[in-house]
This record gives sequence, structure tokens and C-alpha cells, in this order.
Amino acid sequence: MRVSLALLVTATLATSGCQYLFPELNPPAPTVDLGDGDAGLGAQHLTGRVCNVTDVRDYRTCPPLTGNYRISIEETRDSVVTDASGAFTLVPTAALTLATVGVSDPLGQRVSTIIRVRLAATGPTTVNIPSVSTAEMQQLETIAGSPGDLTRGMMLAYMVDQTGIPVAGVISARITNATGPLYDGPSLNELADAHATSAGGTIAFFDLPAGQLTLPVSPPAAYLPDTFVLPIRSNAVTISALILRPRP
Repeated sequence: MRVSLALLVTATLATSGCQYLFPELNPPAPTVDLGDGDAGLGAQHLTGRVCNVTDVRDYRTCPPLTGNYRISIEETRDSVVTDASGAFTLVPTAALTLATVGVSDPLGQRVSTIIRVRLAATGPTTVNIPSVSTAEMQQLETIAGSPGDLTRGMMLAYMVDQTGIPVAGVISARITNATGPLYDGPSLNELADAHATSAGGTIAFFDLPAGQLTLPVSPPAAYLPDTFVLPIRSNAVTISALILRPRP
């Protein structure tokens, strides 16, 4: 069984083209002039905006989020604050293939988000970083029976095919001493103690130890079983789409 890095699905703002959903699976966009600084010279950089997950069962429900949020790259410790519209451009100080990107809210109204992004070698990689309200995540934790330990992390993963369509019927392995797996339920923002993913392809865990999470999944017969590795951080939610490979 292959161990693969989790690939980020970025929620769309106004379009549904796969180039916005999966920057990792598409050629890099043409470099655009962003004004003064290295970004306008074709250097590797991350650009995009923060968006609001309005239904945790579906990563595609993510309209733009206004306000000032801190965007950071863990590997280089580079950071930038979004403008009032939630948009940002961040140039890493070292070349990266994969970046662990975080978004935090200085007001505490949004849970810190962790995503993993595959960067284009040069020019921009455009991502829209999903964010969930603190109140919503606390409610989900309470319903799930989670103790809400701030030293541990959370995960929202979306099982999708290679075109970004959610896959139903995926079964996640259980994680020792964690709450979950929970799957997408029938109602808005509902996570259910079910047998497998439903139409949204959602798998959720709470109370995960900080570090690297190894997550085996068993999909329907049309796809290969797989194991994914995701970064988990204290008092933050890791949000990622996990791309399933079709059987030959």
C-alpha cells in the first residue's frame, strides 16, 4: 500500500474549474506582475485568499472571508497578514516543493487552519485557504463528545477522485486515543458516527496528537486502498482533500 502526502483541495471562490481545486495537478499559472518585490519577478510564491467553510461536510462551500489573518509557512517561518479582503501574497525565503501553510485569526473567532500545498517551482501557486469558525468547531467537538484538549489537533479530510468529485463509501481506520472517525451526516454541518463517507466524502477526527498523522483508508472497489500522511498541530484543524487512485 502506497503512503502518499495529503494533497490540498482549495475551495473555489467563483469558479469550479479543477485548476482552482487542485493546484498540485495542474501546470503553474503564468507569472503575473504583482508590483515591487520578488513575486513580480517570477519567484516562487503563494497567493490567494482565505475563505469561510459554511458546511464542514463539503469543501466546496467556501465563499471569500474578509478580515486580516496571518498566513505562515512552517518550513521557512515566513508570514504575511492578509489585506482587508482576505487576500495575500507570500514569497518563501527558500525554495520549497511542499509547504505546510497555516492561517490564524488574531481575534480568535476562527480556528487556526493547517494545509499542505505543493508549490510550483517558479511563479505563483494560487490557493484559497479554508477556515472554520471557532464557535462551529467547538459545537462539533461537544456533539462528538470530545474533551476539547487544546494540546491536540483536529482534522477535516475530504475523499475525492482525481477530478475533485467527493467519493462516498470510504472507510477510515480508527486512530488510538482520538475521537472519530466521523463522517458527513444528512444535515448542514453535521458529522455522523457512521460506517463510511456519504455524498460529501468527509472524514473528521478530534483529539489527535500533534505531529504526523498516518491515515489508512479503504475506498469502494473502483479505487485502490491508500494511506495518507497529514500534519497535525495543537489547537488547529488540518483541512485536506485526499485524492484516491482508480484501480487499473
